[in-house]
Amino acid sequence: MKRFLIFFGFVVALIVSISSCNNDNNLKELEQEEMRLLEAYLDENHPDATALPSGLYVLDIEDGGNDTLIGPGDEVQIYYTGKLLADGFVFDTNIDSLGRHYEPLRFVVGNNEVISGMDEGMTYLKVGDKATLIIPSRLGYKATNNGNIPRFSTLIFDIEVYKHIRLEDR
Repeated sequence: MKRFLIFFGFVVALIVSISSCNNDNNLKELEQEEMRLLEAYLDENHPDATALPSGLYVLDIEDGGNDTLIGPGDEVQIYYTGKLLADGFVFDTNIDSLGRHYEPLRFVVGNNEVISGMDEGMTYLKVGDKATLIIPSRLGYKATNNGNIPRFSTLIFDIEVYKHIRLEDR
């Protein structure tokens, strides 16, 4: 009986190990597919786009007329629409279908209150600016499913910076 239990334990460990390897390969394939979709999207919609060193894209900045860039520790309030790059599905927004604004999203930049791509993207903007952030999953939810956002999903956020309170003014 003892030999059977040892053998059974070995078989279970082997199965778990093999399935873990398959899972790792599957995750790599999902990540590669995400990058293929991103490249195709950029080729078609933003052929001149250049990624920042992190992989974030800050595109189509419409200047709001303010001179002060948002920095780490600053509080911002934004209006946004978040959608999946893969199919355009809107997973979150605080703007209704008629363009009316709900309560702005409020957070402190660099405080890990939002995904890292959103934090980084804010540091390229000023109050009144409108921009599009393209956030690869490594700066978003990575290999984790999050509600309506599948793992390894590149996210597109259309942003309008409504309010900016500098750290030293809070």
